[in-house]
Amino acid sequence: MLKRIIFGLSFAVLATGCDSGSETKQEASRDPQATQVTSETAIYLPGGAGIDFGKFPLHAGLKEEPDGRKYRIITYELKDSVAAIDGALDGVLVPLNYKKNERPSQQGYELSASYRKLPEMPVLVRYKETIKEGSVSVLLDLTWYEK
Repeated sequence: MLKRIIFGLSFAVLATGCDSGSETKQEASRDPQATQVTSETAIYLPGGAGIDFGKFPLHAGLKEEPDGRKYRIITYELKDSVAAIDGALDGVLVPLNYKKNERPSQQGYELSASYRKLPEMPVLVRYKETIKEGSVSVLLDLTWYEK
């Protein structure tokens, strides 16, 4: 499963492409038979990073605070360990200039961190281990405020 996550995250990074001035990209856009590769399961974070766990989220929604600020929350259920998932996210986001800030774990969560690529809003990442039908899985919450 970890290999699938790393492949999906790597694919999302490659799909975001290189700089827009490259000759290869310009030539591909002129080719009428060129096809664009997209993923139905990828999500894009503030700052432009695309991540793909190879599956649809368990829950995805836009909520509103009492003061009117809107935030997005996306939850995945994954079969890998917290350390493996966190390492895979680091491997994609840190090279794309996201700064990671580990936060004190909130009640019920094994790990809590935020990733931020200035000037965008930070993305809160929280991991919670659950036991369901005799197997351990991780609920991964990704949350960020909309501009």
